[in-house]
Amino acid sequence: MKKSIMLFILTCIMMFFTGCVAEVQSNFYNSIADREYVNRDFPSALSHYKDAAEKGNGYAYYNLYVMYNYGQGVKRDVAMATVMLKKAVELEDPTAQVVMANRLLSGKDKDVPQALSLLKRAAQKENAYAYSDLSLLYRYGYGVKKDIALADEYQRLAQANGSKITLSTQRTTEVQTQLQTSSNGMSKKELVRSIQEGLKKLGFYTGKVDGSSGPMSLKAIKMFQKFYGYPENTTLSESLLREIQSKLK
Repeated sequence: MKKSIMLFILTCIMMFFTGCVAEVQSNFYNSIADREYVNRDFPSALSHYKDAAEKGNGYAYYNLYVMYNYGQGVKRDVAMATVMLKKAVELEDPTAQVVMANRLLSGKDKDVPQALSLLKRAAQKENAYAYSDLSLLYRYGYGVKKDIALADEYQRLAQANGSKITLSTQRTTEVQTQLQTSSNGMSKKELVRSIQEGLKKLGFYTGKVDGSSGPMSLKAIKMFQKFYGYPENTTLSESLLREIQSKLK
């Protein structure tokens, strides 16, 4: 009996240290891959993210999703990208959870309850984008009961954790006012439609191109700005449209 207990304890200790070693190794590979990615050495970054993913690292799987989805260092493979994303979600990577939640909110087979669950799990890890998305959903009452107070609280948490996006009730009103007409006479609907079309071609927007701005359009804008390094700003403007069009050339 005592031998069995000792064997069990030793097994647990070995598993613990094995897990620690795997985590250290994956973090090492990720740090190298991140540096190579910033330097646009995509093939090397891809290789090191794969090394980290083999250790069961969700962050690495998420970055592999990005690289396969946009064809960075590898031939674009949307199917493989989806596999990488699902694996990252399984491993509780918060950014992957946010991306998957938005797929569930904007795809043909919407699943709002599952999307909310993913966003709230990501928010538990203090993910700014999860907070920001929850703010959008509650502000517009998209799949949930509209709750401005809760939306403002989620936005406060988003800003406290690094998000620079302002979506207070006052700011939302300002944006709507700015969108009524543009300097060249383009109507709000025409401007929004053009932005949606551009974001759809770039792969950031999966919703309907209808000229109606909502949570999915604003999320697509955030993803576009984050991906290309633009300052985060949800104002739907001609300058935003020009930035999008410049990436389509």
